[in-house]
Amino acid sequence: MMEKLKFREKFGFGMGVLGQNLIYGLIVSYLLIYYTDVALIPTAVTGLLFLTARIWDAVNDPFMGIIADRTRTRWGRFRPYMLFTPVFIGIITYLVFSVPDISPGGKVTYIFVTYILWGMIYTVADIPMWSLTSVITKDTAQKTRLIGLITVFSLIGMVGTGVLVVPMLGAFGGVGSARAYKMVALIFSIICTITMIGIFFATKERVLPDNKKISVKDNFKVIFRNKPLLLAICSYVIIMSIMTISQAVMVFFAQYNLNDVGLVPLLTIVMFIPLLAGTAMSGPLSGKFGKKNLFIYSGILRIITYIVFFFTGYGNTVLVLVFVAMIGFLMGMPTVLLTAMLADSVVYAQWKLGIRSDGLVFSMRTFMSKISSAIGGGLAALLLGLYGYVPNAVQSRMALDGIFHMNTLLPAAATFLGLIPFLFYDLTDRKVAEITAELETADAGKSD
Repeated sequence: MMEKLKFREKFGFGMGVLGQNLIYGLIVSYLLIYYTDVALIPTAVTGLLFLTARIWDAVNDPFMGIIADRTRTRWGRFRPYMLFTPVFIGIITYLVFSVPDISPGGKVTYIFVTYILWGMIYTVADIPMWSLTSVITKDTAQKTRLIGLITVFSLIGMVGTGVLVVPMLGAFGGVGSARAYKMVALIFSIICTITMIGIFFATKERVLPDNKKISVKDNFKVIFRNKPLLLAICSYVIIMSIMTISQAVMVFFAQYNLNDVGLVPLLTIVMFIPLLAGTAMSGPLSGKFGKKNLFIYSGILRIITYIVFFFTGYGNTVLVLVFVAMIGFLMGMPTVLLTAMLADSVVYAQWKLGIRSDGLVFSMRTFMSKISSAIGGGLAALLLGLYGYVPNAVQSRMALDGIFHMNTLLPAAATFLGLIPFLFYDLTDRKVAEITAELETADAGKSD
């Protein structure tokens, strides 16, 4: 009988993910406006930084996955990284929000160095952390529930960022204060460091690695000969790239379209509480409809919501909040489903290729997030410039329309394109269960 995951283990894991996402939310939601409006970095430079740094960082992810897979310690393959890397994440996050008042060229050099370092250090922790979900239990049902639970914790972290940052900035000097951003980054970094280290002490690796040596070439077969994984990657990158744009311009939308930056916490709460509900419901609903079908159904409903939102406009704040809540609920499901599909693709690769590479497969999660962030963050800054955005000024009609389009039409188009790969996805829940049973029978035969 498989060992049941304890509450302490699930809660400790969840709190670590929550702390990590406080940092991630701070970077994704506030770094753009910090660079443009506080550090006074040109939007074109910021866009180039986001694009190049994240693409460079994403290229490193598969190699970090291979390194994690080959790690062998008395604590396991992935847990040791939770003990040593969180301190460095905290330090570099503080430095990212501490751009010195020097020459324009000096500032550009500083932000390129610190932001690229932030992404690389984040990778060293993020890939082992999510890879843990694949080795913490052999039970597929427990694994899916765990992913759903820690995804809820991750979203709480993102909610915490949206709700807390603006009031905290106000308490330390205001949204235009460089000192305020440094103080918020310091506080969030301390929380992240403590909670992520807690993952090491709370968890246990139960799926032991195969000691046979696997070449780098064979490792990459796990990706390039893994049809379900490739389809999930394509879909995720398309959808989340544009969602990153929406997230990055939320502050701009509140400040300039709704004329009240103080609405950011409310917009965040209204989006993420339904998102938490959608995340929590993804497990039961996927059990009824299947992961693939639920992904497609929720995507179609999101497209309809975005289009209706666009034609309704943003003149009525109450209606804006209603649409934001609906979008949040429908975004909760694919967040869990795509991560669970990665876990399925680990089993699929083991069955088809005889290679189990949890770290490499879950490096694709970080890879997808970073490619999406690179494309989305870069496009957000570039589109703001193309639409005529001027920092700390009354915006033109073209700029206001552009910000609104980045919250409605662009996500609708991206969601439609992101559904296309799943028309060819055939790794159903029933097939995963059959593969798992077959692998367990083979393992039992070897042990006999």
